[in-house]
Amino acid sequence: MKPIFTCTADGKNITSNLEDRLISLRITDESGMRSDRVEITLDNRGGNLAHPRKGLVLSTRVGYEGQSTYLTGEYTVDEFELSEGTMTIHAMATSMREKLKAPRSFSWHGLNIGQIVEAIAERNKYEARVSPPLDSILLSHIDQTEESDMHFLTRLALDHGAIFKPANGYLLFRAKDDPKTFSGKTRTPVKLTKQDIMSGWRYSSKDRSNYQAVKARWRDTSQNKDIFVTVGEGEKVYSLRHSYPDGQQAQAAAEAKMAALDRGEASFSFATPGHPGAGAETELIVSEFGPVIDSALWVMKRVEHRMDSSGFTTYISAGIAKGT
Repeated sequence: MKPIFTCTADGKNITSNLEDRLISLRITDESGMRSDRVEITLDNRGGNLAHPRKGLVLSTRVGYEGQSTYLTGEYTVDEFELSEGTMTIHAMATSMREKLKAPRSFSWHGLNIGQIVEAIAERNKYEARVSPPLDSILLSHIDQTEESDMHFLTRLALDHGAIFKPANGYLLFRAKDDPKTFSGKTRTPVKLTKQDIMSGWRYSSKDRSNYQAVKARWRDTSQNKDIFVTVGEGEKVYSLRHSYPDGQQAQAAAEAKMAALDRGEASFSFATPGHPGAGAETELIVSEFGPVIDSALWVMKRVEHRMDSSGFTTYISAGIAKGT
C-alpha cells in the first residue's frame, strides 16, 4: 500500500505543492496538556520556497492510497528554519490560545462540572465537550485564585480522575475510561500482534505505590475548622496538599489519587508500519508478547506518525489504562 498525506493551509489544499519537495512529515499526538504538533521538512532546492507566515493554520491527514485518510489535527505555524537546501516548518496545535493561559480569579458556586467547562469554553471562544457522568457532578463551591483557566481545568480533571485538553477548537473534559468520542461514536481499540510490530519494542514496569491510603481535607466554614477524609486503610498515607471547599470534592479527589497510586506505572513502546488510526488516548490491545503484557489494557499516551524516504512509520508509547 502506498502511504499518502494531505495538507491544507488556511483551508486551501496545498498537498500538490508539497509532494515533490517533501523530505519528512512528523506528526505528534500526546495525551493530557502536552501540545500536539507537526513538523514538515521540505527540499528548498533553488532557495525559492515562500516563507510561511506565523499564524498560518495547517490541517493534515494521513493514510494509504485507496483508503480513508485520518485527520490528525489543526496546527498553527509558529516557527520555520532554513538550512542548506531545506526548510522546516514547525506548527503547534491551534488550541493553545494565550487567553486560556492568563491568570484570573473567580469563585464558582453551585454549578456542575459541565456548566463550569461550558462557561470557560465560551469566554475563551471554544466549544465544550464534557462526557457523562462528569458533566453532572455538582460542585457547591470552588475557587480559582490567580490561576489560569488551563491550570484550573487541569486541576479539576485530576481531582476527578479525568482528562482535560484543548484540541481543534474544543475544550475536552472526559473520563479516562470513557469508550466514546465526543461525537458519540465508540472509539475502536487498536489491536496488534507481535508480527505487526517492528523490532526494538520495550516494556518497563514499576511496582504499585506503597501508599495504603490517601487523605484530603476540606474546610467546614460553619465550624471554622478542617475536616479530613481518608480513602483506603493503613499507616502509609498520602496527603493531598490542597484544601477542598466541601466533603464531596475532598472525597472525589482522594478516590482519584488512590486509584492513580494503585495502578502503578508500566510503559510499552514500539514502532509499527504506519498506522493512521492510532492516536493518543486510544485503547491498545496486544498479543504474543507474554501474559504480563498481553493481559494489560493499554492506552496510547504518545503517538508519532512519520513519513519520509523510508516510508510511513508510527511510533507508539502506551501506559496502563485506568482501572487495570
